[in-house]
Amino acid sequence: MCSCQAQLKKNSRILKSIRKIGLVLVLFFFGLSLNNISGTSSFLTDTVKVEGMEFAMDIWIPTLTMTIEPDEPDGEDSVYTEAPCVKFFSDIDNVIIHYSFSGETPREETVLEGVCLYPPEGESEFSAWAVNNENDGWMSAIITQDFNVGELIKSGDVIINEVMWMGSQGKSKDQWIELKNVTEKDIHIKNWYLTYKSDAGNELELLKIKDDRVIKSGEYYLASYYTKNNSAINETPDSSDLKNFGYKKFQIKLYADDSKKVLIDTAGDGAQEPEEGDKDYFYSMERKNTPADGANYDNWYTCLDASSADLYWDKDRLERGTPGHKNLSKNDSTSPDYDPDFKETITKIGETIVNSIVNISTPDKIQEPTTDKEQEEPKEQEEIDFETPATVEEEKAPLVEEESEESEEVDEDKETEEPVKESIVEEIEKKEPVIEE
Repeated sequence: MCSCQAQLKKNSRILKSIRKIGLVLVLFFFGLSLNNISGTSSFLTDTVKVEGMEFAMDIWIPTLTMTIEPDEPDGEDSVYTEAPCVKFFSDIDNVIIHYSFSGETPREETVLEGVCLYPPEGESEFSAWAVNNENDGWMSAIITQDFNVGELIKSGDVIINEVMWMGSQGKSKDQWIELKNVTEKDIHIKNWYLTYKSDAGNELELLKIKDDRVIKSGEYYLASYYTKNNSAINETPDSSDLKNFGYKKFQIKLYADDSKKVLIDTAGDGAQEPEEGDKDYFYSMERKNTPADGANYDNWYTCLDASSADLYWDKDRLERGTPGHKNLSKNDSTSPDYDPDFKETITKIGETIVNSIVNISTPDKIQEPTTDKEQEEPKEQEEIDFETPATVEEEKAPLVEEESEESEEVDEDKETEEPVKESIVEEIEKKEPVIEE
């Protein structure tokens, strides 16, 4: 019996406590409703003591709102291609904003309307809240937002690494450009944009990369005018949508997109023909191992390595270049493979070949065609003192073909054109001179 009475008294005390607590809560929320300000979740307080802590009178609990510009991701898979602008707003002045990205230590910043915060690259969770500076006990609700920002491209992350600006022997339109990723991360290049400077000095479109391509760290992207079957190179290009370009004021630019706001790299100074590469022998222009400024020709060199012809070109070709592959750089002073005697040796060998051809009464050097594309005609070959195969004259083509400023001509037979035959010089070398008795 005693135990039952004790239990009843205990239950009675608990019930009274609950009633008191309920009454306090009713009075508390009634007071809040009287002081609540229409249109905001902020409200005024009276002086209140709770468990020994006193809160100041007429101090507001702040609200915090956030805007994001653009408000929706502009890329695929809910990815922002560029970091969005995140702004804060509060309905009272005297507050401190705390915010963090992906579990970082919260940072304290004074609210400044119109000032942007930018989420970092990659995926992050953003959190922010406001605290009344005069009463740390009053804090706004916490705002959270997930962001996924694509990696921001910086100038020089991808370089224009090699250019075959003069085309190949017999096909001046056989031009190609090679890009190289010099970073330690893979880079998406969708919507990237290449331009060239025309002979009239205007910047024109050269290529827009439409598919979602990735250049892996240290690897290459090859863009050409012809496909592998119609080009002199024995490599399959990543794109054969490259337009032809003039080179009297040579300059190629690489942008992150066609808005041209982010310039990634430049090749050539735009003032003259390229100082590197060789349009007589058809040798490409390659970037030095330490790239530096691509507008400065001191950071380029001519590909002279004869092994490149066997490695990357069609059989029996004499052109030189490394399309889609590492540069062969024995004459690059910044390369570990540098050989100071290599260039001089190649030059002497080249001079010997030219002198031998001259001594057997070869035709005069093929003249460069006129710059007027409408009047451009192949030059007739002069008579020589030995029989020249009929195919040589028929297959001969101008070394340089300038692009028109007003329109960019595209061959209708681009995909069906016959592969390039042996060069005139090769035919000459195969013949023995006729010796008159």
